[in-house]
Amino acid sequence: MLYIGVGPTKQKKEKEMKLKIIFEVKSKITGQMKEVYKTFSNFAEDVTDDRLKQFAIAYAGLVDKNAFESYKIITEQLN
Repeated sequence: MLYIGVGPTKQKKEKEMKLKIIFEVKSKITGQMKEVYKTFSNFAEDVTDDRLKQFAIAYAGLVDKNAFESYKIITEQLN
């Protein structure tokens, strides 16, 4: 889904939501397991937790990982 808006591109948001997906990969150099993560932002304000979970599952499938953790991160400016 694509959202197009009119107005300044640098709007300061009071609240922002992100999705962080964490999984482990084996280093090709050292052979040790290491934790890597990918963070996504710019979700629609009304996105549900179920949709975020579906997105995380789809992304994990693309990077060929079955085991992962996902976190919804909401940042809010303190006044």
